[in-house]
Amino acid sequence: MCRFIRENNGKKDHKKRESHLEKRDSVMSTEELEKYIDHWLERNWEKPKSGKIFFKEGFANSAEGTYIFEKEGKYHYLITEKGRVYQDDVTNDIDEIKWKVLNYYIFYDACDYARVHQGKDQDSFRRLYFQRELEICRMFGDAFYLQKKKEIDGILGEHPYKDDFLRG
Repeated sequence: MCRFIRENNGKKDHKKRESHLEKRDSVMSTEELEKYIDHWLERNWEKPKSGKIFFKEGFANSAEGTYIFEKEGKYHYLITEKGRVYQDDVTNDIDEIKWKVLNYYIFYDACDYARVHQGKDQDSFRRLYFQRELEICRMFGDAFYLQKKKEIDGILGEHPYKDDFLRG
Protein backbone atom coordinates (compact mmCIF):
# COMPACT_ATOMS: atom_id res chain seq x y z
CA MET A 1 0.00 0.00 0.00
CA CYS A 2 1.12 3.54 -0.69
CA ARG A 3 3.42 4.89 2.00
CA PHE A 4 2.19 8.43 1.37
CA ILE A 5 -1.40 7.95 2.52
CA ARG A 6 -2.91 10.02 5.27
CA GLU A 7 -6.23 9.89 7.06
CA ASN A 8 -8.63 12.65 6.03
CA ASN A 9 -11.98 12.70 7.87
CA GLY A 10 -11.88 8.93 8.16
CA LYS A 11 -11.10 8.42 4.48
CA LYS A 12 -7.76 7.41 3.03
CA ASP A 13 -6.45 10.09 0.74
CA HIS A 14 -3.26 10.31 -1.26
CA LYS A 15 -1.14 13.10 0.14
CA LYS A 16 0.19 15.36 -2.56
CA ARG A 17 3.92 15.76 -2.45
CA GLU A 18 4.41 17.76 -5.60
CA SER A 19 7.79 19.07 -4.55
CA HIS A 20 8.93 15.46 -4.32
CA LEU A 21 7.71 14.68 -7.85
CA GLU A 22 8.77 17.79 -9.73
CA LYS A 23 11.19 17.14 -12.53
CA ARG A 24 14.60 18.02 -11.20
CA ASP A 25 17.48 19.69 -12.96
CA SER A 26 20.06 17.99 -10.78
CA VAL A 27 20.69 14.28 -10.66
CA MET A 28 19.36 12.59 -7.53
CA SER A 29 21.35 10.24 -5.33
CA THR A 30 20.42 6.56 -5.50
CA GLU A 31 18.48 6.87 -2.24
CA GLU A 32 16.58 9.94 -3.47
CA LEU A 33 15.92 8.23 -6.80
CA GLU A 34 14.44 5.18 -5.10
CA LYS A 35 12.05 7.32 -3.05
CA TYR A 36 11.13 9.38 -6.10
CA ILE A 37 10.40 6.32 -8.27
CA ASP A 38 8.50 4.50 -5.51
CA HIS A 39 6.31 7.51 -4.89
CA TRP A 40 5.74 8.08 -8.61
CA LEU A 41 4.64 4.45 -9.07
CA GLU A 42 2.47 4.36 -5.97
CA ARG A 43 0.82 7.63 -6.82
CA ASN A 44 -0.34 6.36 -10.21
CA TRP A 45 -0.61 2.58 -9.88
CA GLU A 46 -0.16 -0.11 -7.31
CA LYS A 47 2.80 -1.95 -8.84
CA PRO A 48 2.60 -5.72 -9.10
CA LYS A 49 4.09 -7.97 -6.49
CA SER A 50 6.26 -9.66 -9.13
CA GLY A 51 9.62 -8.23 -10.01
CA LYS A 52 12.19 -6.45 -7.89
CA ILE A 53 14.45 -3.61 -8.87
CA PHE A 54 17.54 -3.12 -6.74
CA PHE A 55 18.34 0.52 -6.02
CA LYS A 56 22.05 0.06 -5.51
CA GLU A 57 25.09 -0.26 -7.72
CA GLY A 58 25.21 -3.52 -9.64
CA PHE A 59 28.25 -5.37 -10.94
CA ALA A 60 28.92 -8.41 -13.09
CA ASN A 61 29.18 -10.57 -9.99
CA SER A 62 26.03 -9.12 -8.37
CA ALA A 63 22.93 -11.25 -7.97
CA GLU A 64 21.03 -11.53 -11.24
CA GLY A 65 18.56 -8.72 -11.60
CA THR A 66 17.87 -5.12 -12.48
CA TYR A 67 19.76 -2.32 -10.73
CA ILE A 68 19.18 1.41 -10.80
CA PHE A 69 21.71 3.74 -9.28
CA GLU A 70 23.43 7.09 -9.58
CA LYS A 71 27.14 7.19 -10.28
CA GLU A 72 29.23 10.20 -11.21
CA GLY A 73 26.19 12.37 -11.92
CA LYS A 74 24.44 9.86 -14.21
CA TYR A 75 21.68 7.32 -13.74
CA HIS A 76 22.42 3.70 -14.57
CA TYR A 77 19.82 1.10 -15.50
CA LEU A 78 21.84 -2.08 -15.29
CA ILE A 79 20.84 -5.71 -15.79
CA THR A 80 23.03 -8.58 -14.65
CA GLU A 81 22.63 -12.11 -15.89
CA LYS A 82 24.74 -15.24 -15.56
CA GLY A 83 27.64 -13.46 -13.91
CA ARG A 84 27.93 -10.61 -16.39
CA VAL A 85 26.48 -7.19 -17.10
CA TYR A 86 23.89 -7.78 -19.79
CA GLN A 87 22.81 -4.16 -20.22
CA ASP A 88 24.00 -0.84 -18.79
CA ASP A 89 22.03 2.16 -20.01
CA VAL A 90 23.41 5.47 -18.74
CA THR A 91 21.44 8.72 -18.79
CA ASN A 92 20.76 11.89 -16.88
CA ASP A 93 17.11 11.95 -18.05
CA ILE A 94 14.74 10.98 -15.23
CA ASP A 95 11.95 10.33 -17.74
CA GLU A 96 14.07 7.67 -19.43
CA ILE A 97 14.55 5.93 -16.08
CA LYS A 98 10.83 6.20 -15.33
CA TRP A 99 10.02 4.65 -18.73
CA LYS A 100 12.37 1.73 -18.08
CA VAL A 101 10.97 1.16 -14.58
CA LEU A 102 7.40 1.32 -15.85
CA ASN A 103 8.14 -1.20 -18.61
CA TYR A 104 9.85 -3.49 -16.11
CA TYR A 105 6.78 -3.72 -13.90
CA ILE A 106 4.28 -3.66 -16.78
CA PHE A 107 5.88 -6.80 -18.18
CA TYR A 108 5.04 -8.83 -15.06
CA ASP A 109 1.56 -7.38 -14.67
CA ALA A 110 0.58 -7.71 -18.34
CA CYS A 111 1.88 -11.30 -18.54
CA ASP A 112 -0.12 -12.30 -15.46
CA TYR A 113 -3.23 -10.53 -16.76
CA ALA A 114 -3.03 -12.08 -20.24
CA ARG A 115 -2.29 -15.55 -18.91
CA VAL A 116 -5.34 -15.49 -16.63
CA HIS A 117 -7.75 -13.98 -19.18
CA GLN A 118 -6.63 -15.45 -22.50
CA GLY A 119 -9.07 -17.25 -24.76
CA LYS A 120 -8.58 -20.05 -27.24
CA ASP A 121 -7.64 -17.99 -30.27
CA GLN A 122 -3.98 -17.91 -31.19
CA ASP A 123 -3.26 -14.26 -30.43
CA SER A 124 -5.58 -13.63 -27.50
CA PHE A 125 -2.54 -13.54 -25.20
CA ARG A 126 -0.84 -10.78 -27.21
CA ARG A 127 -4.08 -8.81 -27.56
CA LEU A 128 -4.66 -8.89 -23.81
CA TYR A 129 -1.00 -8.24 -23.07
CA PHE A 130 -0.87 -5.13 -25.28
CA GLN A 131 -4.25 -3.95 -24.01
CA ARG A 132 -3.03 -4.20 -20.41
CA GLU A 133 0.22 -2.39 -21.22
CA LEU A 134 -1.75 0.53 -22.71
CA GLU A 135 -4.17 0.55 -19.80
CA ILE A 136 -1.34 0.89 -17.29
CA CYS A 137 0.57 3.48 -19.34
CA ARG A 138 -2.58 5.61 -19.54
CA MET A 139 -2.49 5.85 -15.71
CA PHE A 140 0.86 7.64 -16.04
CA GLY A 141 -0.27 10.19 -18.62
CA ASP A 142 -0.53 10.75 -22.34
CA ALA A 143 3.20 10.79 -23.02
CA PHE A 144 3.72 7.27 -21.62
CA TYR A 145 0.53 6.01 -23.28
CA LEU A 146 1.50 7.38 -26.70
CA GLN A 147 5.05 6.06 -26.41
CA LYS A 148 3.75 2.57 -25.60
CA LYS A 149 1.13 2.74 -28.37
CA LYS A 150 3.83 3.63 -30.90
CA GLU A 151 5.96 0.71 -29.66
CA ILE A 152 3.03 -1.74 -29.95
CA ASP A 153 2.04 -0.42 -33.39
CA GLY A 154 5.63 -1.03 -34.54
CA ILE A 155 5.55 -4.60 -33.25
CA LEU A 156 2.19 -5.30 -34.90
CA GLY A 157 3.40 -3.71 -38.14
CA GLU A 158 6.17 -6.30 -38.35
CA HIS A 159 4.35 -9.16 -36.62
CA PRO A 160 0.57 -8.77 -37.09
CA TYR A 161 -1.94 -10.82 -35.16
CA LYS A 162 -2.41 -14.34 -36.55
CA ASP A 163 -6.08 -15.13 -36.41
CA ASP A 164 -6.42 -16.95 -39.74
CA PHE A 165 -5.80 -20.40 -38.24
CA LEU A 166 -9.33 -20.21 -36.75
CA ARG A 167 -10.90 -19.76 -40.18
CA GLY A 168 -9.27 -22.75 -41.84
